[in-house]
Amino acid sequence: MVTALISNQREGDMVEPFAERGRYRVGARVQDNELLAALAPGTQTIGARKSDLRSDTFDEAVPLPLDQLLTVRLAQGCGEAPSKAVGRQNPGPIPNQRPIAVRAADTFRNDLLVFLDCYARGDATPRAALLSMLESAMAVGLTVIFAATVDIMNRWGTDGEIPEADTATSFPLFMDCSSGSDTALRASSEESGFLVRQAVNRLPAILMHARLLDYYVRNESDIDRRTLPPTSPDATQWLNLLGSFLNGVHEEARDARRYFGKTARKLREAADKAEDLELRTLLGEEGGGDDPGRSLAEALSAAFTGSANSGKERLNNFLSSALMIDEVNGLAKRRKVALYQSRKKGQHRRGDALSFVLTNPVIEYLVHRHVRHNGKGRKAQSLSYPAFLRILRENYGFYIDRAPPNLAVPSDLLQRNRRMLERRLRDLGLLTGVNDAERMKKLKARYRARQDRDGAMEDAA
Repeated sequence: MVTALISNQREGDMVEPFAERGRYRVGARVQDNELLAALAPGTQTIGARKSDLRSDTFDEAVPLPLDQLLTVRLAQGCGEAPSKAVGRQNPGPIPNQRPIAVRAADTFRNDLLVFLDCYARGDATPRAALLSMLESAMAVGLTVIFAATVDIMNRWGTDGEIPEADTATSFPLFMDCSSGSDTALRASSEESGFLVRQAVNRLPAILMHARLLDYYVRNESDIDRRTLPPTSPDATQWLNLLGSFLNGVHEEARDARRYFGKTARKLREAADKAEDLELRTLLGEEGGGDDPGRSLAEALSAAFTGSANSGKERLNNFLSSALMIDEVNGLAKRRKVALYQSRKKGQHRRGDALSFVLTNPVIEYLVHRHVRHNGKGRKAQSLSYPAFLRILRENYGFYIDRAPPNLAVPSDLLQRNRRMLERRLRDLGLLTGVNDAERMKKLKARYRARQDRDGAMEDAA
């Protein structure tokens, strides 16, 4: 998905490798992809075959730190990457599929391109700091895209419509700027984490309903297949078509309800014959007045609950991976808590409480990215502390000094949270201010962007 976003290929179901366009080409030689060139200094791909596992060479004249040089020597000793490290059927084609959360995806793409253009090229940033902030960039981008997608699909499950990109909002997350040291702030952030998990746990049944409608439209409806909207790279029109069956607007919506009603009836009869009480209970009774497609989707989704590959487990695992929980570059922390007491005195069922935090690399990444303009030249821009808080809220849904729309937070906690983030910015050398005026508190980058260094060299010459 990240590759498809950066490639920005307008048409086609798969990303086309070896396309000679852009600075971040897919399937290109190391020297033709600026991100690979920045991460692998002195490395070049030679020869006619770009996919030859022995075609990478190293220029011995390029100075490297000891850890990177050791990696180069290990690679040279191996000769080529072992084939089993690639995996079965890999590298395979990359789907040209964009997130349904268009606004969040565009924000992530712009952030990544600005950050790479300013700090990854020309040795502008030390490698360790660059990699640390890149990991934080992935955590921020993937978390915001996933949370926004969850919110959009939950709304689609209710009204059957995907909101316009300009009107879609980020899922609100209350960030604990104390990183767990303030118990009150941590508790409020854990409430926000509970709301996110609630929304994620509702999603499998909605996705199952979308799959059922997808099957009906493709295989059972009278719609001319040649007129069906595309599903890639943007599936908004396709989901809106499925939503017209969900909300009853489409002329074949009643036919779809009858079809799912018959399918559910057959499953009930099969469950009765097999004496499968659990499945029979999930399917419920016929003629309850509910949408049979929705009821069938909920029953099928619930039937997989508990398995390692259930939709709920996979979605929660993805959320944990995107957040990089308990990692130094991540966005969240987790702790064991007692959920409720069991019947036996002293015994509790334990679970994880999730709180959202801003680790130092995340703060550094967000500051370095937003002190640069989006447009041509990536010029520096003045950024005040209040403007930075507004950007965090509007672009990412990160609430610091205001309560999220779905959560009540006391005003004294919000002010304490704001002061904590300000103090951390000062400690990291990312905030300056000559007085107490909020507008005079300006953010600054620790590392000079490539554009500034190139300009200074031209002036010196």
